[in-house]
Amino acid sequence: MPALPSNVRAGRVAALLLALQTAKGTPISDFSSSVAVRPWTLDAEVDLAALKSDAGGFMTEAKMPTAARHSVPEAAEGGISVEATPASVEWLFRSNWGEYAGFEFQLDTQVPEWLTIGWVESIAAGSTQKFTRIYDAWCHRLRVSAGLVGPVRIDASYAAEQDSDPQDLDALSGITLPGDYTPDQNVFPGRTARLWKDPYGDNVELSLHGIEIAFDQGLHTDWDMMRGLPLVAKRGFPGPTVDISFEAHVGDETWEILDANRAGTKAHYRFLATSLSPVRRFQIDLYDVDFEIEPLGHVGQGYRKFRAAGRAHLDSSGRFVTITLI
Repeated sequence: MPALPSNVRAGRVAALLLALQTAKGTPISDFSSSVAVRPWTLDAEVDLAALKSDAGGFMTEAKMPTAARHSVPEAAEGGISVEATPASVEWLFRSNWGEYAGFEFQLDTQVPEWLTIGWVESIAAGSTQKFTRIYDAWCHRLRVSAGLVGPVRIDASYAAEQDSDPQDLDALSGITLPGDYTPDQNVFPGRTARLWKDPYGDNVELSLHGIEIAFDQGLHTDWDMMRGLPLVAKRGFPGPTVDISFEAHVGDETWEILDANRAGTKAHYRFLATSLSPVRRFQIDLYDVDFEIEPLGHVGQGYRKFRAAGRAHLDSSGRFVTITLI
C-alpha cells in the first residue's frame, strides 16, 4: 500500500499577501495594517528553494557527476495571477510603475516601492502549517488581459532579493497576520473592457473579443558583493516597453487600423474597464501606437478575426502611456 501524505495542503485555504515596504531592506511584519492587501489570486508561485550548481561549475567542485553541489545565491523569481480589482491594480502598479497620486500612476526611473510577499499556507486559526515571506520584491512585468467572459486579469512577474525562513503558523514570532482574509471583491469584469482608437478625435470603438496589455520594465539581476545578496534593479536602456495586442471582428473600424499600418501612421488608443460596486474606472492610454497585423481571409465559411499587436511610443507631448485608477 502506498504511503499516505501527512498534513496535506489545500490551495483553497491558502492566502498570498502583498505589502508595500517603506524602504528597501525593511520587510513588512504586520500584514493587518493598511500597507497590506490580500489580492484575489488565481495562481501564485512562491520561490523559496535554493538553486543548485552544476557539478564542475566551480573551482571547488570535482568535475564528475557524483560531486557535491553548492547552493547558488540567486534572486527569487515567480509569478502571481490575480483578478483585477482596485486594490490589486493599485498595489501591483505602484510596484511596477510608480507612485499613485491624483488618480494616476507616475512612472519612476527606479524601483518605486518594494514589496513583501507573505505566503500563508492555511488561514484556519491554530494551523500547524507554514508561513513565510519574500521581501525586497519588485513586479518587473505586468500583463493586463480581458475577454468576453470572466474578470479582467493581471499576471505579474516578480523578482526578490531576500526571503525569511518558514515559520509554523501556530508558533509565529514577530509576524501579525490579518484577522480577515477576505480579498477585495470589486472585480473589473471582462465584459466591461473597451478599446477606443483616437479618443480625442474620431473616437472609434472597436468590437473586442480579447485584449492584452503588457508592461515590461526590464529586469536586471546580479550579485551584490558589497551586501552579499542578490541584486534586483531596473535594466535601464532601452527603458520600459508597453505592448498591446487584441482580437476583434473585421469591419470598417479594423480596416482603418490596417490602412494606418500600410501608411505608417500611429494613433492614440484607450483601454477602459469598469468595476461595479463601487464604480471604479481603470484606464490605460497608449500614445503613438503602431500595429503589426495578422493575415486576413476566411476559414471555412467564417471570416478570420482581426488580430493586431502593437507598441506605444513617445508622442509630440513626450507621453507614451498614462495609467489611471479613478
